[in-house]
Amino acid sequence: MTDLPISEACERNKEPIFNIIAPYLEKGSNQRIKKPKFFEVGSLTCQHSAYFAEKFSDVDFITSEIRANQETLKKCLSYYKQSFKNLNGPEVYEAGFNKVPKGYGAYYTANTMHIMSWKEAKTFIKDLAAAMDEDSVLFIYGPFKYHGKFTSESNEQFDKHLKERDPQSGIRNFEDICNNFLKKGVFLKEDIKMPANNQLLIFSK
Repeated sequence: MTDLPISEACERNKEPIFNIIAPYLEKGSNQRIKKPKFFEVGSLTCQHSAYFAEKFSDVDFITSEIRANQETLKKCLSYYKQSFKNLNGPEVYEAGFNKVPKGYGAYYTANTMHIMSWKEAKTFIKDLAAAMDEDSVLFIYGPFKYHGKFTSESNEQFDKHLKERDPQSGIRNFEDICNNFLKKGVFLKEDIKMPANNQLLIFSK
Protein backbone atom coordinates (compact mmCIF):
# COMPACT_ATOMS: atom_id res chain seq x y z
CA MET A 1 0.00 0.00 0.00
CA THR A 2 1.96 2.97 -1.30
CA ASP A 3 -0.15 5.63 0.43
CA LEU A 4 0.14 4.05 3.87
CA PRO A 5 1.42 6.61 6.43
CA ILE A 6 4.90 5.67 7.62
CA SER A 7 6.90 7.17 10.47
CA GLU A 8 10.64 7.09 9.79
CA ALA A 9 11.29 7.43 13.52
CA CYS A 10 9.22 4.30 14.19
CA GLU A 11 11.19 2.39 11.58
CA ARG A 12 14.44 3.41 13.26
CA ASN A 13 13.48 2.74 16.85
CA LYS A 14 11.16 -0.28 16.67
CA GLU A 15 13.98 -2.83 16.80
CA PRO A 16 15.92 -1.28 19.71
CA ILE A 17 12.66 -1.00 21.66
CA PHE A 18 11.71 -4.56 20.77
CA ASN A 19 15.05 -5.87 22.04
CA ILE A 20 14.27 -4.44 25.49
CA ILE A 21 10.65 -5.56 25.79
CA ALA A 22 11.13 -9.00 24.18
CA PRO A 23 11.94 -10.84 27.47
CA TYR A 24 8.57 -9.68 28.84
CA LEU A 25 6.78 -11.35 25.92
CA GLU A 26 8.85 -14.49 25.27
CA LYS A 27 7.54 -17.88 26.32
CA GLY A 28 9.71 -19.42 29.00
CA SER A 29 11.22 -16.12 30.10
CA ASN A 30 11.17 -15.48 33.83
CA GLN A 31 10.11 -11.91 32.99
CA ARG A 32 7.16 -13.02 30.85
CA ILE A 33 3.94 -11.13 31.58
CA LYS A 34 1.22 -13.33 33.07
CA LYS A 35 -1.50 -11.94 30.81
CA PRO A 36 -0.42 -12.12 27.13
CA LYS A 37 -2.25 -8.88 26.30
CA PHE A 38 -0.40 -5.72 25.25
CA PHE A 39 -2.10 -2.30 25.06
CA GLU A 40 -0.45 0.53 23.12
CA VAL A 41 -1.45 4.16 23.69
CA GLY A 42 -0.79 6.46 20.74
CA SER A 43 -0.39 3.80 18.03
CA LEU A 44 -1.15 6.05 15.01
CA THR A 45 0.74 4.25 12.17
CA CYS A 46 0.73 0.88 13.99
CA GLN A 47 4.38 0.24 13.14
CA HIS A 48 5.45 -0.67 16.66
CA SER A 49 2.54 -2.96 17.52
CA ALA A 50 2.65 -4.55 14.06
CA TYR A 51 6.36 -5.28 14.46
CA PHE A 52 5.82 -6.76 17.91
CA ALA A 53 2.78 -8.75 16.73
CA GLU A 54 4.85 -10.33 13.96
CA LYS A 55 7.42 -11.52 16.50
CA PHE A 56 4.95 -12.82 19.11
CA SER A 57 1.90 -14.44 17.54
CA ASP A 58 0.68 -15.72 20.93
CA VAL A 59 0.36 -12.20 22.39
CA ASP A 60 -2.71 -10.05 21.71
CA PHE A 61 -1.71 -6.50 20.70
CA ILE A 62 -4.36 -3.78 20.99
CA THR A 63 -3.84 -0.38 19.39
CA SER A 64 -5.37 2.96 20.43
CA GLU A 65 -5.40 6.63 19.53
CA ILE A 66 -7.15 9.89 20.32
CA ARG A 67 -10.38 10.62 18.43
CA ALA A 68 -8.68 13.04 16.01
CA ASN A 69 -6.24 10.32 14.86
CA GLN A 70 -8.69 7.43 14.55
CA GLU A 71 -8.93 7.52 10.74
CA THR A 72 -5.17 7.24 10.32
CA LEU A 73 -5.02 4.40 12.82
CA LYS A 74 -7.90 2.56 11.15
CA LYS A 75 -6.24 2.82 7.75
CA CYS A 76 -2.92 1.46 9.00
CA LEU A 77 -4.56 -1.19 11.15
CA SER A 78 -6.65 -2.55 8.29
CA TYR A 79 -3.45 -3.04 6.30
CA TYR A 80 -1.38 -4.75 9.01
CA LYS A 81 -4.25 -6.94 10.24
CA GLN A 82 -4.17 -8.76 6.91
CA SER A 83 -0.88 -10.28 8.04
CA PHE A 84 -1.16 -10.29 11.84
CA LYS A 85 -4.38 -11.66 13.29
CA ASN A 86 -3.18 -10.89 16.83
CA LEU A 87 -3.17 -7.15 16.07
CA ASN A 88 -6.43 -5.51 17.16
CA GLY A 89 -8.25 -2.25 17.78
CA PRO A 90 -8.62 0.57 17.21
CA GLU A 91 -9.54 1.63 20.72
CA VAL A 92 -10.07 5.27 21.68
CA TYR A 93 -8.03 6.69 24.54
CA GLU A 94 -7.74 10.40 25.22
CA ALA A 95 -6.52 11.71 28.58
CA GLY A 96 -9.33 13.48 30.39
CA PHE A 97 -12.10 11.96 28.24
CA ASN A 98 -12.00 8.22 28.90
CA LYS A 99 -9.96 5.64 30.79
CA VAL A 100 -7.12 3.27 29.96
CA PRO A 101 -8.69 -0.21 29.95
CA LYS A 102 -7.81 -2.71 32.67
CA GLY A 103 -6.77 -6.32 32.31
CA TYR A 104 -3.56 -6.07 30.27
CA GLY A 105 -0.21 -7.62 31.08
CA ALA A 106 1.69 -4.81 29.39
CA TYR A 107 1.01 -1.16 28.64
CA TYR A 108 3.16 0.75 26.18
CA THR A 109 3.44 4.25 24.78
CA ALA A 110 6.08 5.93 22.63
CA ASN A 111 6.65 9.64 22.09
CA THR A 112 3.37 10.79 23.64
CA MET A 113 4.32 12.47 26.92
CA HIS A 114 5.93 15.46 25.21
CA ILE A 115 2.96 15.93 22.86
CA MET A 116 0.40 16.17 25.66
CA SER A 117 0.11 19.16 27.95
CA TRP A 118 1.51 18.53 31.43
CA LYS A 119 -2.06 18.48 32.78
CA GLU A 120 -2.96 15.77 30.27
CA ALA A 121 0.24 13.88 31.06
CA LYS A 122 -0.64 13.82 34.77
CA THR A 123 -4.12 12.55 33.90
CA PHE A 124 -2.53 9.92 31.67
CA ILE A 125 -0.30 8.80 34.55
CA LYS A 126 -3.34 8.57 36.83
CA ASP A 127 -5.23 6.52 34.21
CA LEU A 128 -2.30 4.16 33.64
CA ALA A 129 -1.84 3.61 37.36
CA ALA A 130 -5.54 2.83 37.77
CA ALA A 131 -5.47 0.34 34.88
CA MET A 132 -2.36 -1.56 36.00
CA ASP A 133 -2.46 -4.44 38.43
CA GLU A 134 0.40 -6.07 40.38
CA ASP A 135 1.26 -8.28 37.39
CA SER A 136 1.32 -5.46 34.83
CA VAL A 137 4.37 -3.80 33.37
CA LEU A 138 4.48 -0.36 31.74
CA PHE A 139 6.90 0.84 29.04
CA ILE A 140 7.30 4.55 28.23
CA TYR A 141 9.62 5.53 25.39
CA GLY A 142 10.77 9.02 24.49
CA PRO A 143 13.10 11.90 25.38
CA PHE A 144 13.26 13.27 28.94
CA LYS A 145 15.02 15.99 30.87
CA TYR A 146 16.98 15.14 34.03
CA HIS A 147 17.02 17.65 36.88
CA GLY A 148 15.55 20.15 34.43
CA LYS A 149 18.37 19.74 31.91
CA PHE A 150 18.25 18.36 28.38
CA THR A 151 20.40 15.34 27.60
CA SER A 152 21.48 16.74 24.23
CA GLU A 153 21.41 19.87 22.12
CA SER A 154 19.13 18.11 19.62
CA ASN A 155 16.58 17.43 22.37
CA GLU A 156 16.71 21.09 23.39
CA GLN A 157 16.02 22.12 19.80
CA PHE A 158 13.22 19.56 19.57
CA ASP A 159 11.66 20.98 22.74
CA LYS A 160 11.79 24.46 21.22
CA HIS A 161 10.07 23.16 18.09
CA LEU A 162 7.36 21.51 20.17
CA LYS A 163 6.66 24.68 22.11
CA GLU A 164 6.50 26.77 18.95
CA ARG A 165 3.82 24.44 17.66
CA ASP A 166 2.00 24.17 21.00
CA PRO A 167 3.17 26.04 24.12
CA GLN A 168 1.62 23.30 26.29
CA SER A 169 3.83 20.60 24.79
CA GLY A 170 7.46 19.91 25.68
CA ILE A 171 9.95 17.33 26.87
CA ARG A 172 9.07 16.30 30.43
CA ASN A 173 11.26 15.99 33.49
CA PHE A 174 12.13 12.39 34.35
CA GLU A 175 11.77 13.16 38.07
CA ASP A 176 8.28 14.63 37.61
CA ILE A 177 7.12 11.56 35.71
CA CYS A 178 8.50 9.16 38.31
CA ASN A 179 7.20 11.14 41.28
CA ASN A 180 3.69 11.29 39.88
CA PHE A 181 3.69 7.55 39.27
CA LEU A 182 5.09 6.94 42.74
CA LYS A 183 2.17 8.82 44.29
CA LYS A 184 -0.12 6.30 42.57
CA GLY A 185 1.83 3.26 43.76
CA VAL A 186 3.70 2.65 40.49
CA PHE A 187 7.47 2.22 40.75
CA LEU A 188 10.30 2.70 38.28
CA LYS A 189 12.06 -0.61 37.57
CA GLU A 190 14.53 0.51 34.91
CA ASP A 191 15.63 3.62 33.03
CA ILE A 192 17.34 2.44 29.86
CA LYS A 193 19.29 4.72 27.54
CA MET A 194 18.21 4.29 23.92
CA PRO A 195 19.55 5.53 20.57
CA ALA A 196 19.00 9.13 19.42
CA ASN A 197 18.92 10.58 22.95
CA ASN A 198 15.79 8.71 24.03
CA GLN A 199 15.01 6.60 27.08
CA LEU A 200 12.84 3.55 27.78
CA LEU A 201 11.29 3.71 31.25
CA ILE A 202 9.90 0.49 32.73
CA PHE A 203 7.39 0.67 35.59
CA SER A 204 5.49 -1.83 37.73
CA LYS A 205 3.27 -1.84 40.82
